[in-house]
Amino acid sequence: MDVQRCVTLHNEILLHGWTHSGNSADDFESNCKTWYESDSAAAEGIRNDLTPDLFDFLRQARQPPKDRYFHFFYFVHSLYQGDGLYMDYERWEYEIDEGDEKRYVTLYGATSIGSHPQGLAFDQETNLAILLPSLWDMDDNFTNQYKRRPLESILESWLTMIRKGKIVAMSKKDREALSQHRVAQDPWVEVPYSETVLDETIDTFNRLESITGPFNDQYLTAMQLSPGFSYAFMLRARRPNFQFIAPGLSIPDSPSFTAQPFWSSFTDPAFRDHSYHTNPPILLFTSSHLYSSPTIRTNPHTNTWSSFLQTSWYIYTQVANRSGFIHGIPIALRNISAHYNRDAEKARVDPNHPFSYPFNKIHSYSAGLYIAPGDTEDEIKLLLPEHAEGGRVWD
Repeated sequence: MDVQRCVTLHNEILLHGWTHSGNSADDFESNCKTWYESDSAAAEGIRNDLTPDLFDFLRQARQPPKDRYFHFFYFVHSLYQGDGLYMDYERWEYEIDEGDEKRYVTLYGATSIGSHPQGLAFDQETNLAILLPSLWDMDDNFTNQYKRRPLESILESWLTMIRKGKIVAMSKKDREALSQHRVAQDPWVEVPYSETVLDETIDTFNRLESITGPFNDQYLTAMQLSPGFSYAFMLRARRPNFQFIAPGLSIPDSPSFTAQPFWSSFTDPAFRDHSYHTNPPILLFTSSHLYSSPTIRTNPHTNTWSSFLQTSWYIYTQVANRSGFIHGIPIALRNISAHYNRDAEKARVDPNHPFSYPFNKIHSYSAGLYIAPGDTEDEIKLLLPEHAEGGRVWD
C-alpha cells in the first residue's frame, strides 16, 4: 500500500469537492479535520486491529465536516470512524473464515446510489479493496480476488472521473437546477455525459486510417434522436470507409443504421411519458448474428403469506446449511427479508438482461456494440452472439 499516494489522492478529492462547491481553500483544513483529529479516542481504540499502513493512511486522511451534509465523493460519503469500520461484519459473517474477523473493514460508507448501501471493503491482508455500492453486490464480488484493486488505483480512478468531468462538484444553487434530472450526492453530481470524454471519443474514432464524410444528417433527423451523447457523437464522428471495424463487427450504411432494433419501444408514447432515457440503445457496430436475452424473471409464487413462508424457509435452510445450523439460525432470520426483497428486485429488473425497461421487452436482436444509456449517456455494451461462449455481455 502506497500510503502517501493514498493520502494525497484522498485529500485532493475532498479539496476539489470543497472548493468547487463554493467554499474557500483557506477554510479547508479548519473545517475538514483528519480522521484521527475527528475522534482520536476512537482511533486509538481500534489502532491494534489495523495494519500500520492502514492506520497511517487514516491518521492523515481528512474528513468532510461533521456539521454539514457533505459527501467525500459521489459514491462514498466518508471514512468510517472507530468501530464503524467493522459495522458491516455481521453481513459478511458467513463469507469470512474463522480467525479473519478483523481482516476486512468497511473503509468508506456508500452513498444512497443503491438500495441497502454498503461501502468500500478493504482487505488488510492483501491491501486490496472493492466498492460494493449495495448489499446485493456482495454475493458475487466480496470474495472475488480478481475484482479487487489497490486503494490508490480506486482513488486515482475517482480523481480521473473528476478531471474528465464525469463527476462534478457544484454549488447548492447549481445542484438544485439539475435536481429534477440527476441524483445529487452533495456536492457531487454524475452528469449525463462529459464534453471532454465526447471530444476524446470522437477524436479517437476519427483517427481511423480511412474515413469518409460524417453520418448523413438526413438519417439522423429521421431517427429523431434527442440532444445528448448519442446524437452529438453521430453528428460529429466521420464514417470509416471500410466494412469491418473488428472481426465479425461491421459498420452499417446509413439506411441500415436507421433501422435500429429498439426504436419501436422508444417511440411508444406510454414509455416516453414516464422515462428518464433521452435516447434508446444505438447499435453502432453490428454483427450478422443475433443475441438472445433471457426473459424477465418473475416470482413463481403468488404474493401470499403462504408463499412468503415457503420462500423464507428455503432461504433459512440454505443460510443455515452454509453457516452451521445452530450458528445459522440468527443469520437466517436476520436475512430472510433482505433475500426475499432481493429476489423481488431481480424479478423487476433482471441483472442478466442487457437493457432496462422498456427495451427488455425485446428478447432477440442483432449482436454488436451498442451505445447503451444507463446512469449516464456514454455507456456502451458489447453483446456477443449465442455461439460465442453462450452469448456474453461486456460493459
